[in-house]
Amino acid sequence: MTPDQATIAAISIELFSIAVILVLLLSLGHEVALRRRKVLTIGLLAQLVSNAGELACWTCHGHPGMAAHLGLVAGSYVGFASKVVVGMAIVTYVYTDASAEPLHGLRTRPGLLALLGLYLLDLLLCLVNPICGPFFSIGETNTFQAGPLIAFYKVMMVAQPLALFAAVPRLRRMHGRGTALRLVVGGSLMLCALLTGVMTRGMFVTPSITLELLLLTVGVQLRLEDELAHARAEAAETHVRLLSGQIRPHFIFNALSAVKALIAEDPALAESTLQDFSDYLRSHLDVMSAAYLVPFDEEMDHVRRYVSLEATSSERDIELRCDCAAGDFSLPPLTIQPLVENAIRHGLRSCKEGGVIMVCTRETDGAIQISVTDNGCGFDPAAPGKGTDCHVGIANVRERLERQCRGTLSIESGPTGTKATITLPKESR
Repeated sequence: MTPDQATIAAISIELFSIAVILVLLLSLGHEVALRRRKVLTIGLLAQLVSNAGELACWTCHGHPGMAAHLGLVAGSYVGFASKVVVGMAIVTYVYTDASAEPLHGLRTRPGLLALLGLYLLDLLLCLVNPICGPFFSIGETNTFQAGPLIAFYKVMMVAQPLALFAAVPRLRRMHGRGTALRLVVGGSLMLCALLTGVMTRGMFVTPSITLELLLLTVGVQLRLEDELAHARAEAAETHVRLLSGQIRPHFIFNALSAVKALIAEDPALAESTLQDFSDYLRSHLDVMSAAYLVPFDEEMDHVRRYVSLEATSSERDIELRCDCAAGDFSLPPLTIQPLVENAIRHGLRSCKEGGVIMVCTRETDGAIQISVTDNGCGFDPAAPGKGTDCHVGIANVRERLERQCRGTLSIESGPTGTKATITLPKESR
């Protein structure tokens, strides 16, 4: 490759690197306000300045005239100093944000503090370079000439990928292979570019640093996506638990009023009712920290306590019958109880003498079916404005079934009686 061809290639690389850095800055724009990721943003901005300086150097190198001389001096000065800032930003970012340590945690790492101290010395020498020229000077023919301390600058450049390699084992333990692999790839490419910089006039140093920043930024985005997915999953789980943990205030008041009335009339029944009420509340509290699904027997125990409390507080004869041909399965907590509650409040409300609620389970080839049937008055499940609480309860159960086990809920109602059927796919159990 001729010198002119090398210059054209280097200028193209610098322009491409500038475009990449601009895209990365735009992708991190919403993260600038975060304290630790601001370090990475500073590194990207410094690399953008460094690219501009390198572009000026490649454009002006070897050309006659004062304009070329000033461009070469300014470009070299900006490029050298900015690369030191980039190195400091990358190392600081890796040992803080990527390792989940605060910035003040650097005080517990003497080796890292010593490295950052050397970077500061490196930056100071860059700043005084126009005065005493420790790193470079510009010859009469507008060509770059190395200074007496250029070796120190190159050693500090090599220290950056080596520092990343030192952090790889810790990052792999904390964030997995992906983060560690990105650091290894970026550090290796940069190290190779630095070692071959003598033969290529440093042509590949800038793209290697840009690639390293690209890999770090990709890591930020991947971790943000993981955090967002985790937050959405937690929000969905919290929503499900809130839906399943609802207790109607009127039910609590009626149960306590019934216990109060029974204390004088039938102390033994009052004690039994109070125990059922206590167990019922404990079941609801357990739901807030429950596992994904609960055994069918536990759900039915909760239903029996609820029916007993409703029968006592309303002084109606409510009979719960069970025909459970299948019982060895699990389901979302508090899915049968709201259906029984709807049957009592909306189906048996008009029956002064009470009524019968039948819970049946059947196993088919691909699913478990649970039906809740009452012999009270029916309703139109699709009718708007009627039975609002009933519709809300059905919607809650249907949503939790779909979220937790891909189950379905269907409602059939006529002039007399209502039947709610839950279908649980076997493979989701």
